[in-house]
Amino acid sequence: MPVSLEHVMQLLSWLAQEENLRVAVKESLKGGLLTGVVAAAGGLLGGPPGLAVGGALGGALAAWSSAGRFKSVATIILEMDHHQQLQLYNAVWSILQGITADDLLTLQALVRGDAMLRKMLLDSLVGYVQRDMGMTILD
Repeated sequence: MPVSLEHVMQLLSWLAQEENLRVAVKESLKGGLLTGVVAAAGGLLGGPPGLAVGGALGGALAAWSSAGRFKSVATIILEMDHHQQLQLYNAVWSILQGITADDLLTLQALVRGDAMLRKMLLDSLVGYVQRDMGMTILD
């Protein structure tokens, strides 16, 4: 029996959580822009010391404003609509097509015990999140 969509989503969510995969939710560019603007203003007002102070304040302000704007990939997988889940399922299907497992625990055990299978699933998951969802994975 082929692995069910629900089990694959739970497996990928578990794997993303195990690897602590996170994405920035469109805030990195805004944070960089805010830091740059405040640093430039500090430089204009205070010269080189103002540039340093402005950069530090801008960085702190950007960090504060983007707090909570990062999501775990595990959460994103569970929040996907059915169409996105089907796309992700199809993206990893070639890796899982020869596997027969009746439950999630069996799937997790197989992935834990096979480093190559784990790497292939992770690569496929990261590729889908970056390519098809347009998100950036954080290291």
